[in-house]
Amino acid sequence: MSAQQIIPRVLEMFPEISSVVDFGCGTGAWLSVFKQCGIDSVKGIDGGASDNKSRLIGASEYQHANFISDTLTDVRADLAMSLEVAEHFDEQYAHGFVKNLCNASDLILFSAAIPEQGGINHVNERWPSYWQDIFSAHNYQLYDVIRSHIWLDERIEWWYRQNIFVIVNRSNQDLMARLQSLLAEQTPILNLVHPENFLYAHKQANKLANEHEKLQKAHAERSTTARQSILRRLKNLLSGSRA
Repeated sequence: MSAQQIIPRVLEMFPEISSVVDFGCGTGAWLSVFKQCGIDSVKGIDGGASDNKSRLIGASEYQHANFISDTLTDVRADLAMSLEVAEHFDEQYAHGFVKNLCNASDLILFSAAIPEQGGINHVNERWPSYWQDIFSAHNYQLYDVIRSHIWLDERIEWWYRQNIFVIVNRSNQDLMARLQSLLAEQTPILNLVHPENFLYAHKQANKLANEHEKLQKAHAERSTTARQSILRRLKNLLSGSRA
């Protein structure tokens, strides 16, 4: 459902898109929606185990790659995308992954998990400013032009609404001008939480969870001690009755 809501908006903002490459495509679910929207040229790249039966794109549209060790210079599209993937790589590989995205397109759709978001094999959860610094080293600029349109849309998973950005090559003057125009159309997001508040609340929640775990453990230990005491008394009583 998320792709069905976000992709038409992206294509409305950038109608010149005719090809898309997805880094960390998984089954190709997002690319399949691009195809439904009339984009015939798609390429999905993934480093996980390939499962032809569950894949939603054709075999010729899929490429296996090791994002940690491979430098992909032969992939180019009007739009490169990577959604909720970058946080799965150790920090030492973040720059290489971003470089592959920049090599692939002047226009990038990007999202990555924020600190304490949680998830399977998340090893590098970072705020958007962290990724902006890395993209900036490649002369790319992050723009927040999608979130205000989807922030309250409950049909879209919250992590996309929280984390999705458009990133553009600063050397592409046409795209830079387009983004400035899109920025002027933005409606401010009012329901925001400051990162320090978010992290404090998460820290307090963890503290309460730890205290609850300690209480449960103490209760279990007292219950075990009580049971052992009762068993000893019963054993003594039975020994006395036999005497």
